[in-house]
Amino acid sequence: MHDFNSLLTPVLTILEELQARRAGTSRQLRKLDGAIYCAFRAKILARELLDFTSPRQARPEPVDIHQMISLLEAALESVLPSSISLEVDIANSLPLAFVDQPFVELRPPQSCPQCARHDA
Repeated sequence: MHDFNSLLTPVLTILEELQARRAGTSRQLRKLDGAIYCAFRAKILARELLDFTSPRQARPEPVDIHQMISLLEAALESVLPSSISLEVDIANSLPLAFVDQPFVELRPPQSCPQCARHDA
């Protein structure tokens, strides 16, 4: 896993440098944001795989929910075809929430009964 994270570091560095230039169309920039988000998620996944062998205690930290959802939106937009648009409307001034962000991001909706979709 350490080698995997070592491989991701230069990828993230290059992506962040490209992002700082802000050159390209808005769609290209959203795809870049999505790629950065996905690379960070890969690092989290590697950590989670390590944690799987020795489970860890929950580590709730203050999280900006608006930022977390915005990153998820960018990642989703980067994989959607251009014929599909995604719009997320969320308040800018939400209070910080104390959550274990990797835990929340890695859990499918089925693991949260309150979040599961009910078919009509």
